[in-house]
Amino acid sequence: MVFLHQQLQKTERVAIASITGMGGIGKTELALQYARLHLQQKTYPGGICWLERRGVDVGIQIINFARSQLNLNPPEDYDPETQVRSSRYCF
Repeated sequence: MVFLHQQLQKTERVAIASITGMGGIGKTELALQYARLHLQQKTYPGGICWLERRGVDVGIQIINFARSQLNLNPPEDYDPETQVRSSRYCF
């Protein structure tokens, strides 16, 4: 956990991380423990945003996070699912 924290604190890198590996080796538990510890210690003043890979599209999760945590509200006629699908063609 100390090594993970050191890597995330390097200033030349963007603080977005993913943990990969075989099923059942503790990836989710490691991420949960790290997030809980540093949420309590207030290491990240902007907070910690947890996105699930399975289930709801990550783009939709980001939009929902922006709405609920950052009070950002898109126009009434904004359809996030269509926008997320459309943006995939740009990348």
